[in-house]
Amino acid sequence: NGLYDSVHLNIASSMPQSEMHDLASAVVKSDSAHRIAKVVDQYMNFVSLNHNLFSLNIPDSFLSFNDPQISDSAMDALIDQVVKGLFSVLTT
Repeated sequence: NGLYDSVHLNIASSMPQSEMHDLASAVVKSDSAHRIAKVVDQYMNFVSLNHNLFSLNIPDSFLSFNDPQISDSAMDALIDQVVKGLFSVLTT
């Protein structure tokens, strides 16, 4: 609706391709591509504690990985979170 002259899109974590397509479609439908000044991938799925140490900041992850009663869907979500975090570390 023309509220801003330009926008900067800062993507803080990896974005699934389907969501990128949805975003692009919405931009085209709203005829607002000319308002996007910059798109930046931040990859911030981790916490840098010092120059040689980082944390994925996933509470109780060790306990969850070793819990014999964890559901398959919870384990898949935890693994996905770890993978995204490690991807962020490696691409930063």
